[in-house]
Formats: sequence, C-alpha cells, structure tokens
Amino acid sequence: MKNVILSSLSIILISFGSLSAQINRQFEFYAVGLLATGEFVDAYESGIEGGGAVYIPVGKPMVSLTAGVGYMYIPGKEVTVTRGYMIITGSAADYKLAKIFVGAYIGKKTGLFFMPAINGTFGEDWNHAGFDLAAGYLLPVKNLGVSIKARYTMLNPFGKEGERDMNMAGIGLGVHF
Repeated sequence: MKNVILSSLSIILISFGSLSAQINRQFEFYAVGLLATGEFVDAYESGIEGGGAVYIPVGKPMVSLTAGVGYMYIPGKEVTVTRGYMIITGSAADYKLAKIFVGAYIGKKTGLFFMPAINGTFGEDWNHAGFDLAAGYLLPVKNLGVSIKARYTMLNPFGKEGERDMNMAGIGLGVHF
C-alpha cells in the first residue's frame, strides 16, 4: 500500500512539473531532521523526512506556488507508565508516512524565504491533514541553489477527541535546480 501511495504521488509531482515546462520553474530535493515536540516527545524519537518539490512563479517576482511529496519516518520508543503500584511497559509504533503538500514560497531567488503549506499525511492507520511553517535561506551555488531551513510541522491539529496530534520541529537542507 505504501509503495502504491508513494508511486502515485511521485507520478503526480513529475506530471505537474512536466506540464509546467513552458514556465520558469524550479525543483528541489530535500531532507529534514525531525524532533518531536509537545506530548509527542514522550513516545517518539527524532525522525527524518525526505522528498521533492516543484516551485512555479505566479505573477509576482517574490511568490511561487509550491507542491511536493515526501516520506516521513518517525521511530517509536519504549514507554513505561506507572499507575499506582502497576508498571506498564510498551513500545510506540513507528510512523512511516507518505506526505503531500501545497503552499507558497515567499522570497527572492536567493536569500531569505518563508514557506507556509497545507499537508496531508497517509500511512497505516493514519490519514490526516496539517500545516508546515518554514523559514530559511537559499544560497546560490554554481547552477544550483542550496537551501537551509527551519520548519515546524503540525500533523492532525484538528483531530477528533482522543486522537493524538503530532508536532515536530525540524532543520533541513535542500538542493534546488
């Protein structure tokens, strides 16, 4: 199932990029180290996300439409809970999630930028929407660009009663071409 989702999302990204061949667009491959925050930190280790994105200018020189796909891996850790005189030990399940996002890139071709986005994450027993807020700096390196970014990700912020929301802070690197 995971392979079908990732393959479908990759085909959508490639198609979106090839349909925009007449437009001055930019592609990015990225990796982000994720650190769990809030109540999520008790049951999960640091994770990683990797993926790709396409940036298409939309009229203004400082604004681009952004769409992308990624894969998140967040390992669970062993948790011990004490209730009265009972001690319960167990392991939280690892999260392996496919991710899609759509948002805006606000900034010049090099220098500071801001990237708000809406995301959807899909995995075994997990299908939720959320938000990404990122800020960073894009450096020109020969014919490429290298971005350094800080990001805060909120997954399932509007979940049903009893559902866990997941919040993560991250530091990432991207290569733009």
